[in-house]
Amino acid sequence: MEEIFDIPFKKIKIIPHGVDERFYQKSPQNQINRVKNKYKIKGKYLLFLGNLEERKNILRIISSYERFRDHFPSLNYNLCLAGAAKESLTKIKKKIAVSPYRSQIILTGYIAPDDINPLFEGATLFIFPSLYEGFGLPVLEAMAKKVPVITSNSSSLPEVASNCALLVDPYDISAITKAIETIILKRKEIEPMIKMAYQRSRQFSWLKTAEQTLEVYKKIK
Repeated sequence: MEEIFDIPFKKIKIIPHGVDERFYQKSPQNQINRVKNKYKIKGKYLLFLGNLEERKNILRIISSYERFRDHFPSLNYNLCLAGAAKESLTKIKKKIAVSPYRSQIILTGYIAPDDINPLFEGATLFIFPSLYEGFGLPVLEAMAKKVPVITSNSSSLPEVASNCALLVDPYDISAITKAIETIILKRKEIEPMIKMAYQRSRQFSWLKTAEQTLEVYKKIK
C-alpha cells in the first residue's frame, strides 16, 4: 500500500483475518465418509481447497503429485482439487487427461459449506503453494483441523504460516514433491509442527479482527 498507493506506513493498520470456530469442531467419521462418497473420493487423499485459478498453481500441484506417485507407486493416494473452477479449468482438464494418474485426480467443483469441515478432516495433507495471496485463510483453517500444510515461501503465506508449515518455492516442482513425501513418509517427525500449527491458528479469531477494526474506527477523525 505504501508503494502502490503512496500511503504513509503510520496510517496503515494491518488486521489479519480470523478462523471460524466451526473449524475447531471435530467431524464424526460418518460425515467424513458422506463427503468422500459425495465427491467420489476413494481412500486417502491430498487436498487443495480454493478457487481453481492460475495464481493457485494448480498445474504444478498436479505435476508434484504425479512425481510423488512415480517415486512411490505403492502409495495409492488421490489428489482432490476442491473448489469452483475459473478461467484455468481448460488447462487443468487437459493436464489431468494426459496424466497416468488421471483416475485418481478429483475435481469436485463447488464445495458446499457443510462439506468443508469433514473434507479437511479426512485429508492426509493440505497443499496450497499459491503464487500470490492477499492473506491465505485456508492455510489457517487446515491448521485448525490439525492437517499438515504445504504452502509457499512467498507472498503473504510465510507470515500467516510462520514455522508451522512446510514452506516451498511455489515454482519448484521438486521442492513441492519433497514436501509431500516428507509429510507422508515422516509423519511422526512432523507431529510437533502439527501441534504448533494448531496453536498458531488459535491466534487468529474473528473476535480479534472485529475488536482491532473497531479500534481503528474509533481513531478516525
